[in-house]
Amino acid sequence: MQLPNSRLSGPPLGEPQDGLFITSDCIDPDYHTPIIDNRSNESHPVPHFKLTGHFENTTIRFNFHYPLRDSSSESKWAGRFFQFMYPTQDDGADDTTIGFGLDSGAYVIQITGTQGYRAEAASAKFSRVVATQYYGLKDDDRIFGYIYGASGGSLQVIGAMENTIGVWDGGVPIVQAIPASIGITHTFRPLMGLVLQNKSREIEDAIRPGGSGDPYASLNNVQKDILREGVQLGLSGTTLEDFYYTVDRTMLAQMQQTFISVDPSYVEDFWTKEGYLGSELSPLGDLLRSAVSEFNGTVVNVERDDAGVPVAVTLSDIPGSKAFDLNWDDLGYRFTISAENGTNLGILAGRYNHTTLTARFDVPENQSNDATLYSRIQPNTNLHIMNKETIALHAWYRYQVPTLSEDRGYIGFDQFRTANGSSVYPQRTYWAKALAQGAAGGANHSGLITGKMIVIQSLLDQHSLSWWAHWYKLQVQQSLGESFDDNYRLWYNDHAAHEYTQPANTALLVGFESMYQQALRDLSQWVEFGVAPPATSNYTLTADNDIILPVEAHRRGGIQPTVELSFSNSSTSHIAAGEEVSFTAVTSTPPGNGKIVALEWDFRGRGDFVMEEVVEPTDAVTLQASFTYEQPGEYLVVVRVTSQTEGGAEALYARIQNLGRIRVHVDSSD
Repeated sequence: MQLPNSRLSGPPLGEPQDGLFITSDCIDPDYHTPIIDNRSNESHPVPHFKLTGHFENTTIRFNFHYPLRDSSSESKWAGRFFQFMYPTQDDGADDTTIGFGLDSGAYVIQITGTQGYRAEAASAKFSRVVATQYYGLKDDDRIFGYIYGASGGSLQVIGAMENTIGVWDGGVPIVQAIPASIGITHTFRPLMGLVLQNKSREIEDAIRPGGSGDPYASLNNVQKDILREGVQLGLSGTTLEDFYYTVDRTMLAQMQQTFISVDPSYVEDFWTKEGYLGSELSPLGDLLRSAVSEFNGTVVNVERDDAGVPVAVTLSDIPGSKAFDLNWDDLGYRFTISAENGTNLGILAGRYNHTTLTARFDVPENQSNDATLYSRIQPNTNLHIMNKETIALHAWYRYQVPTLSEDRGYIGFDQFRTANGSSVYPQRTYWAKALAQGAAGGANHSGLITGKMIVIQSLLDQHSLSWWAHWYKLQVQQSLGESFDDNYRLWYNDHAAHEYTQPANTALLVGFESMYQQALRDLSQWVEFGVAPPATSNYTLTADNDIILPVEAHRRGGIQPTVELSFSNSSTSHIAAGEEVSFTAVTSTPPGNGKIVALEWDFRGRGDFVMEEVVEPTDAVTLQASFTYEQPGEYLVVVRVTSQTEGGAEALYARIQNLGRIRVHVDSSD
């Protein structure tokens, strides 16, 4: 294959709708000269042709993975490509991404992550040049292209689908973010964790199957208000069944410097000005002030990794503090390094464990650190340590309510407005929109998409709230009018959160990777052959801004199977130790959308699933299983059902899952 490095030619980028508008033949002023670095035939994960390269005078690298043109190859190209997008990804696609694409008749593109969609578009266009030569196509032969991206990547997908034409034919935004997203879930969840942590067990017990269903019952008024506030913002209460997973502060720690950089006076104002929680004379204000930890420490010992980053900095004995009792994850600390004469040498982000008196800096939030400061941390170095910034940011969302002129139906914020529409709390410059537009390449989520789209959203996502996808659906509906149903689908998925693959808590969650795999396959059939995909989920938006689905598969739509789990031989969940108990699982798929191919039992809710054979895949399966509990206690029984659209029990991809769950109380046999 002769493919010289050359400058692409064509007209310049078009005028923007919201971001720069890209057509199939325009040339990007930055990404116009692709350089091929390597060509190779690869055997892993399946045989394919790989081309690696970069754009001249940029940091953008690209990898293209093509099904072999040999007709005997197990993966045959069907005239399409799949392209994953995420702002911080590297250019190396993982085995699943490559294997799935090739198995679907697509070649696979992955490039260095960046903001927006310009580099992605330039890569897509160059990949077509390569494909045309590799497969011996005519210049006018059409190659279909599809993009997909999750969370921050969904912003890029929307930017691309609203501001390009002829580059991609369809897109799959996954766990969708919107212009009001950034900074909201990052901050209100940690505040919930701070306020509710001493009630975590009671909340989890109330929400689990067989619980009271009332997580408010054990809470005081302040705790009730904060829980209600989070739910009204759009957090599904069911997510709190895994309390510390839901209120995790990792993303806040990673975004902390971003928030401070766009609003440098926020922290000082929060602690000193009227109207902010930091100065509010209330039980909640008292709690936040008591959570502040600020002290001086002297370095005793330093351990470093091979790059010189301190991985364990032991400090001198530090006096105890009530604030330490409110820290559950060591996150959000800032360390000011002082010279012997007291001169401030700089500030580092890191973590501090008050039990072990140890700080560490080999953590994700160190990206904003000046690495030259690490060498300054030596025995006897003085450090000023505080978490005042991160505690202030716990309430950031209250002061980021869009004005009425900026509000586009962001329903979660309605609770923070008075009857006349003014804000209850002081408002600062509204940064969420600008940050989101940066990731989306300037796009404003108008809903005016130029190709077909299937959105995948999770019902138990603590990062991307379920109503956000509903909001964007309304934008598309308004923009497309009568052509809406011919171009758009939204599929909600139960027991799914923010993880692509299987999350750690298998008793509550399944991954959504298989769901977007099926969406990409259905999208390609829709675009190329006019085969309409399953309808949008038949969901309801509740008064609490939650999304709920019907129990029955034939009513809920989408692509996910359903499973109902019950006791076979008892009307009560209480049994005696040593007594056998039987369970019945009734599973089904949405009409015309796959077959049940696997069913697994976990009788203790610990992730120890046992496969039960499904003899013949079909659209509805009922199975029973029995188990004997020898020890008294409470057990969560979980059944995991898997469907596959083609009904292939051995298929590697698009294996869509859901859970059925029930609680068993095992009493002493005495």
